[in-house]
Amino acid sequence: MHADMDENKKAAIEKIYQLTKQDAEFNEELRKKLEIASSASPVIIDDERLSQIYEYCIEKIISEQAENFYKNFPIKEIVNQLKDDFRRMEEFRRKNRFDDYSLALYQQIECIVNYIFSQESFVKTINYLWNNISYRTQKGEQRTISNDIFGSGEYLERGLERAKNNQFSANDKLKCVIYFIGGFWAANKYPADYIKLSDEVYDIYLCRNTNHRGSTQNDNLKKKLDAFSDLFSFSYFRFNAALVEFVRIVQDGWNKFAPQKCDAEIFSIFSSACFVRIEGSDQNEQIPEPLMKNIKGLKNGDKISLLLINDEIVGIINSQ
Repeated sequence: MHADMDENKKAAIEKIYQLTKQDAEFNEELRKKLEIASSASPVIIDDERLSQIYEYCIEKIISEQAENFYKNFPIKEIVNQLKDDFRRMEEFRRKNRFDDYSLALYQQIECIVNYIFSQESFVKTINYLWNNISYRTQKGEQRTISNDIFGSGEYLERGLERAKNNQFSANDKLKCVIYFIGGFWAANKYPADYIKLSDEVYDIYLCRNTNHRGSTQNDNLKKKLDAFSDLFSFSYFRFNAALVEFVRIVQDGWNKFAPQKCDAEIFSIFSSACFVRIEGSDQNEQIPEPLMKNIKGLKNGDKISLLLINDEIVGIINSQ
């Protein structure tokens, strides 16, 4: 505007300008009066149309997030399903539908776990490892891998029975995937991070059950679920973090947990130690202490078949 123009005139022009943006009919009549050609009619967007545009933009962003989240996931056969469930999870979170959100989140974990347990080699391998020593307590007590998964006493007996008959529970499968794919089985220490993540995902599983099955709730479970709902904002972040950690573990460990079978010959055996030579190489290895019971009665020159993961002897398949 001209620098010397009266302020009242400037204000009047600004009001007319704003009105042309808000009222398409006024805009058109003013242009006619001033003999200004209309290049295009302004579009007046109502609230409903604005909401539709907003939702479209959000959906596009969520789809991009799903693509990015599973971009490097190694199990390509299930990636499309995982991305679909991720999108549903985020849509439910935006709408504050906590139960549906929990279900969609857990379905991603469930999809991964079920695929891994559908691989015969994975199930066979973990069944060789139950009696391996996980770590020793401060008192010198030995804890086995089966203790880490199933517990002790009757829980251990029932768990090993389920494993023997390939009748793993949903929680068994979940813990096995975290424990073995995450590399905790070879850490030689108390697996605190494994236990923490297993507990986190199990809480998601409990929330999923209320939606998926409408399961009966005892008082303790109801209090726990009510706490999740009461602090739903905190629970969203907590559950999302658990999903991120679970996917990271599988992403990093899937191709590392690759069992290999090889033949070997015993060349030096004692009551407390045994050394073998891997067939086809000059590589000599010591049999781990927990596996010594599997070669009892053998002698120098005997052949055995070994199970290796990352070049570490984790099982003896058979002995001759």
